[in-house]
Amino acid sequence: MTTRNKYTALSGGLDLISPPIEMNPERALLALNYELDANGKFVSLEGYSQIGGSTLAGSGDVLGLEVYKGELYGIREDAGAAKLYKNNAGTWSEIAPAAGTMPIGPYELDTATFKALANAQVMMMQCRNSGKPWQYDGTTLSELTNAPAGGRFLKEHSNHLFIGFEAGSVQFSALGDPSDWQTANGAGEFGVSDSLTGFAPLKKALAIACEKSVQILYGTISADFQREYHSGTGVISGTTQSLGGSALFLAEAGLSSLDTIDDFGDFALGNWGERVKPLLDLTATPTCSAILKRKNQYWLFYSDGTALICRWYGGATWGITTAKLPVVVKAACSGVVAGQEEMFIGTDQGDVFQMNSGTSFNGADIQTTLAVAYNHLGNPDIRKRFRRVFLDIQAESTVQISALPQFDYGDNEIARHLVLFKDALAQGGQWGISNWSEFAWGSPIVDRFKIDTIGTATAINFIINTKSALAKPHRIAGYSTHFSARRLKRG
Repeated sequence: MTTRNKYTALSGGLDLISPPIEMNPERALLALNYELDANGKFVSLEGYSQIGGSTLAGSGDVLGLEVYKGELYGIREDAGAAKLYKNNAGTWSEIAPAAGTMPIGPYELDTATFKALANAQVMMMQCRNSGKPWQYDGTTLSELTNAPAGGRFLKEHSNHLFIGFEAGSVQFSALGDPSDWQTANGAGEFGVSDSLTGFAPLKKALAIACEKSVQILYGTISADFQREYHSGTGVISGTTQSLGGSALFLAEAGLSSLDTIDDFGDFALGNWGERVKPLLDLTATPTCSAILKRKNQYWLFYSDGTALICRWYGGATWGITTAKLPVVVKAACSGVVAGQEEMFIGTDQGDVFQMNSGTSFNGADIQTTLAVAYNHLGNPDIRKRFRRVFLDIQAESTVQISALPQFDYGDNEIARHLVLFKDALAQGGQWGISNWSEFAWGSPIVDRFKIDTIGTATAINFIINTKSALAKPHRIAGYSTHFSARRLKRG
């Protein structure tokens, strides 16, 4: 009987809605603690490490994070007030306000440049619970006493400071000066006839996210401000981010976006999260979101420690995977530190961690699971005698991998296969191309994990697991299936 061979490249993230028999075999049913690389391949997550080796002073959640002028800042409650802390070489130090106290509550933060200020680049802060916005220019932390109180959202746009009020009002400062709120100097206000949930900057425009609509603000000064309405798509608070000229957010109907059609201000609504809609129906609540531009990623964190990782490029998603963290993330940000963009998370216990740092979750194991889609190898009605599979793995260090073959969409009449184990070798390199310290001598560039399968069925899939606090990321590119065609499946 002739043995056939079929190679399946893996890419594209999760698919939880397609009928199993029609699903693209390149996709995954579960991709836990994996992200997608520039080619759409599954790569295990790097770890995270604690900033400063200790929590921020105080109690409760990290209320906000921001990278300002290459340094990380955090906000947390302490002694009855919210306090701003600066990280300097791993040590947190308080930035005392010039006068007054910052109100307690989660904060919106934005680094902005205003032409009218002596220190043009400033960090702006708005407590979502109450109070007026605050400003830090690298020297002085002060309240904007002339600004309106009670806003929840804050963003710089066209050299104005915009403050959003949940009730549906948007107020903006005079041109170039966030401390000037005189209408005679160009400050103003307009209503959106909806409840506000956030802001997101776009190309030459500002997206105003609301509970039942998304509105686009055009113009550079109050005299020429105009708005465009996109009704029927509401935005959940804390989920709005800007990446690649698009506004990404979570709506009641799922993950959506407001995408630039061209450079002249036309936009269209997109719904790019259909394949993971079942995940969005979980009872967990979104807590915050962040982007990492160098990886074209949009992260959405939930109250149970899970996260969605969306790879976004060129106005479209390349796929979505998931993470499960042993902490609850309450604040997140990204920014350039030491010459490279980094992402940071703050927890409900006051810890601040740097993502993509180390091989563990701050000492805890990283457990990965990849369940690939069932593959009928081009013919769902032919029974096949599956003989072996070669799984293509590229690992940066040795890691033990287990694989469990499964047949015919979980048919209980087929005996359960044994779990198979293998130590994947550290990735080899190419002389004169690979970095000297980043590959292992005598190792192959791709390690082909041989899985001797025992089973006859119409379709096959695999569940692949790893667990380690020491292993560097590994990449799963695809697999070859060796099989013999048998008879047609009978009823």
